[in-house]
Amino acid sequence: EGLCSLATFAPLVTIEYLQSQIFQEISLGKRFEILEVMKHSSHELSGSMELEKRQKERREAISTDIPKVAGKRSLVPNDAAGSLDAMTQNITSKVDKTRRWGRGRRANERMLTTVANKFGALAPQYFYPLVQGFAESKDDEALWGGESGGMLLSHLIIALSTFVENSSYHPGTCILAKDLFELAWSFYDAENPQVRQAVLIAVATCLPHLPEDYLLCNVIGTESVPKLLMITASFDSNESCRVLASTILNNLSQTTAIM
Repeated sequence: EGLCSLATFAPLVTIEYLQSQIFQEISLGKRFEILEVMKHSSHELSGSMELEKRQKERREAISTDIPKVAGKRSLVPNDAAGSLDAMTQNITSKVDKTRRWGRGRRANERMLTTVANKFGALAPQYFYPLVQGFAESKDDEALWGGESGGMLLSHLIIALSTFVENSSYHPGTCILAKDLFELAWSFYDAENPQVRQAVLIAVATCLPHLPEDYLLCNVIGTESVPKLLMITASFDSNESCRVLASTILNNLSQTTAIM
């Protein structure tokens, strides 16, 4: 918790140190912790946590006028908030509520309670050192091999996706999104289902921020991307992957109709 606070109030120095450690000889758990701290810091700096706090207070104020039903509990427990399945549910919910890649139906309402996003300008300094570290160490079997390597790769892709999401509509987000798409998509056929799921979460995250010309030439206009998404939606052994691929395909078809 202290490290999360430090990363929020002195992000550049703290994040640079954490990035220098993540690919060194430390435990897998420590690597996960570093990525979690970086994600939390980006979330805090983006203003998302403040917005969530306001929205929660608003919901609680409304709920005081609504009778409570005994025994009802959230479908997604709080301790699953960081899980891949919880992120999948969050992503599919956002995409389903979006008429065109980007803003949802209630964007005007959300804009009434905006807060300053301090993360957008810092996002490249979170994003690219991790990409560089991966590129320099990707042949290290001890780091990336086996089940533990797949787990680390999925966490890394999710962290990069979080940075793109929290960069939001900053002018540089489209560049991050292009680089994320190209990196993540290179692992679309990974054997590890967690990696495949992380790839699809990354694709769903970055698509709203891709320029239309890039989207047409490198996603919609290719045979491979839609075809592979269709195969995943129909035959992937992982249910979450099937749901994600189907959701992405549905919105790509809507986007094609609009363009």
